[in-house]
Formats: sequence, C-alpha cells, structure tokens
Amino acid sequence: MKLANVIPLRDGESEVGSSRSISFSPRDVRMWGHLSLSWSDMTGLETATTDNGEMPPSLAFHRGPVVTRFLLPGRTLQQVRDDLRSWVMSKMKEKEVIHLEWNLEVGESGATIYERRIRQRKVTKDWALGWVETAEKQRQEGNTAAALSILEAAVKVSTATFGPTAAATVAARNNWAYTLAVTGSRSAAIPIYWALLDDVTEAQIRVKYADNDDGKALGMARRNALRNLAMLHNPRWRP
Repeated sequence: MKLANVIPLRDGESEVGSSRSISFSPRDVRMWGHLSLSWSDMTGLETATTDNGEMPPSLAFHRGPVVTRFLLPGRTLQQVRDDLRSWVMSKMKEKEVIHLEWNLEVGESGATIYERRIRQRKVTKDWALGWVETAEKQRQEGNTAAALSILEAAVKVSTATFGPTAAATVAARNNWAYTLAVTGSRSAAIPIYWALLDDVTEAQIRVKYADNDDGKALGMARRNALRNLAMLHNPRWRP
C-alpha cells in the first residue's frame, strides 16, 4: 500500500518539504529520505487531527522516544484509519469471527446478562475491576465468548458510572480490544483502540497528567494503545 502526497512534519514547524509517498509492506514502512522503519522496531502508531480542523490529519510512527510525523492533506482522520485497517486486513485475509454469547432460555445476549449481574450491587471501581479480572480468567481458560460478554458489559457499566477514561473503564476497554485481537478479531479490535487512544489523549491534556490513579492509568493506556495499534497493523503479527 502507498499513501501518496504525504508531507514530512518536524516538531514546531508547519509543512516541510515536498509531497512524497509512504510505502507499507509486511516487513516495514518507508519514505525515501525520511523514514525506514521495520514493524518489529515500531513501538507505536498514531493518527491525529487538530481541534480546529485547520490542519490535515497526521500520521506518526513511534520508535521509543523518536516520533516521526507526517501530514496527510486531502484526507479525513477516519479515511486514514480505514485505509490502514483495510490494508492490514487484506494482507491477513481474516474471516469474520463471531463471539456472541446468547442465552436461548431468556432470549438475552451474554453482555446483557452480565450487565445485570454487575449492577446487582453498588458499582465501585474495585467491583468493576473485579469483573475485568474475571473476564481475563475466562479468556485464559478458553471461554472467549464469556470473556467478551463480561468485558462488553463492564465497559458499558463503568462508562456510565465513572466516565470513559476512569481507570476502571480504561482497563475494561483495553482488555476488551486485546481479547478481540488475540481471538481472531483484529478488525474489531482496531477501532476500539483508536477510540481509546483518542479519549485518553484528550483526557491527559485535560487533567495535565495528574499524579493519581486515573492519571497514571491514562498514561499507561495511551502507551498500550499506541503499541497495540502498531502491533495490530503489522501483517506479520500473530496472536
């Protein structure tokens, strides 16, 4: 895949240099004179746009503390993300995996049943995190459908109770995406990680990296999302 008309961007500067193309292959990502990075060396993949929309979206590749950014004129943020996902899925030839858990007796999805169970008592952060841990145990035991149902319910309840970027919610969202990824649903996991990255990045700015549980969770969640997005867009990665 090639992304044409991409402009190298240096920190503190606007458009720099002439338009070029970034080439994606299962082995690496390249732009002549500006970038040559193997997927195995990449520690983060990021797309972003400015709040006022005056600048085009940017695409950034992380290699430890080194971040190489490019502007992508003529595209929307969603187009960039869709192009990246379409490319890696074309290389993977992934078939849709359905993990839906359904209780025929009561006619409800597993997520609905677990949501009711979570709400049976007062929802505290420890209670919400306990359900995330339960889901992880289910995943490790091979009960994928149950794990995903629990995590979907935990995300919904924790978001409604604490907000989308509280520590408990972030943990549930991260584990939900990760569980999807390692059980064959890379295409479903990628949008969840993009949404998580957007939310925690914005929240970090708002709380100014507060030194509390939520602040620390935001920093860890951002690092995890960056790393896992790079991992999931690497065609050679396997669970």
